[in-house]
Amino acid sequence: MTRKGLIVSALLLAAATPASAQKVELTPFLGWAFGGTFKNVNVPSGTGVNRLDIANSPDYGLIVDFTLAPQIQIELLGQWQRSRLKTHDNVTGGDRDIIDPLTVAYYHVGIVFQTPRSELKKPQGFFAITGGASNFSGEGAESETRFSMGGAIGGKWFMSERLGVRLQSRIMVSYFASTSELFCDPGGICYQIPANSFLPQLDISAGLIVAF
Repeated sequence: MTRKGLIVSALLLAAATPASAQKVELTPFLGWAFGGTFKNVNVPSGTGVNRLDIANSPDYGLIVDFTLAPQIQIELLGQWQRSRLKTHDNVTGGDRDIIDPLTVAYYHVGIVFQTPRSELKKPQGFFAITGGASNFSGEGAESETRFSMGGAIGGKWFMSERLGVRLQSRIMVSYFASTSELFCDPGGICYQIPANSFLPQLDISAGLIVAF
């Protein structure tokens, strides 16, 4: 599903939710994504490249939480980062860009466990566990999609029944089960990622909660 499709679907779901139904929370957010290193990388020609790094950069997204019980929610997440992919070349000893721009996207579903909220303007802690797909795409390279898992911890503060603020830190880990050739360019050069590789990324973000 595209970014626009995810956002439109969430808004339509919220608009169609009757007052007697369980509460829905929409949270558009902005943040900063850290890290993302592919280790032990090489190319078929044997070029002296052994790692690929995703540059730290801003990210943004949308969270949709459906309340099942006061302390349990189902969460839908779409998160996008516009960055660049760079490498350290062992032959030259310097860094160079491989893909610029590179888009990293996560599409996840999961569950949120949160502390009870006794009254407005009191902090409400939570942690979330999610799973789904991560997609890596860039100009001049093939799009790649892999399975990923995530975990988040943070807090919510409601100024009213309908408006609040959400602060969180989230880690996403993409899994490469088998030896993969990624970021192939039109010339046929692909970077080889070893089997059973994990790609972790950390995100710190803040968002505005709109509750229905």
